[in-house]
Amino acid sequence: MKKTYIIISVLIVVVALAGLYWFGGKVTTQNNTVVLSDDGTAKLKVGQSVKFGDGMITFERVVEDSRCPKDRLCEVPGRVIAEFSIEQVNQDGTPLLQAKKILLRDPPIYQKKSPDSTEYEYVYETYGDYQFSIDVFNPEYPKHDVDKGEEINQKDYVVTLSINKTK
Repeated sequence: MKKTYIIISVLIVVVALAGLYWFGGKVTTQNNTVVLSDDGTAKLKVGQSVKFGDGMITFERVVEDSRCPKDRLCEVPGRVIAEFSIEQVNQDGTPLLQAKKILLRDPPIYQKKSPDSTEYEYVYETYGDYQFSIDVFNPEYPKHDVDKGEEINQKDYVVTLSINKTK
């Protein structure tokens, strides 16, 4: 009898660990909210949200994907522009203010620190004390051919979003 309880306990732990591995350590609740990981990142599909501080950011859609497919040689590497909405929320997740739309780019904008500077820096979107950037955008290389009118379905995009507190 005691062996049975031990075996069942071990199986439950193995299944739980397999689930964490399968979902990359992220837990998705039924209302499509992903939990922010300890390193300040979250993997989001279109329509999913992640809470941070007193806000929530939602991956709305991909506005532009002009990246070069892996099997082609392109003169310009292209970029991805994704639309997100950010809103301030109560503890229970209900919105306090109307959502603000932002666009994040991969690669991010890289510009001079000032007009007469020789130093460059990345420009990130901010909201309050938080800074947002795209770490990884999948699919990494498009397998579509824009010239033939082929596109990636919005539901196939996954972004690893980085959220950093600036103050």
